[in-house]
Amino acid sequence: MKAVGKESTLVSVSANFDGFTLDGVAVPWSSVRAIATYKHDLWAYDEICLAFKVSEDSWIEVSEEEPGFRSLVEEIERRFPDMPGNWFHEVMHPAFSTNYRLLWGM
Repeated sequence: MKAVGKESTLVSVSANFDGFTLDGVAVPWSSVRAIATYKHDLWAYDEICLAFKVSEDSWIEVSEEEPGFRSLVEEIERRFPDMPGNWFHEVMHPAFSTNYRLLWGM
C-alpha cells in the first residue's frame, strides 16, 4: 500500500464483503469516496493502478503487480456496478500514456 506519488513495495491485497485489506490494513467499502485508474510509464512497460480516495486528501494506490489485484478488481466491479465495464482495456491503450480515468465517485 502507498499514498499516490510515494515509493512502493509490493504487498498482498484481498477483498471481501466488508472491504479490502492491504498489508494487514483494512479499508471498509463505506470509506471509499472515489475510484480512479491510470498507468505508470516504467520505460519498458506500463503498470496499471487503481486508486481509492478514502478521505479529502488521501488516496490508496494498488498496482496490478500486487498479489490479489485481480480478485480486488472482481470485487469492486460487483460492489460498484456503475463503473464502466471496459475500464481496464481503456486504461491499457495507448501504451506509455497515463490514461487517467475516474471510475466511480466524486
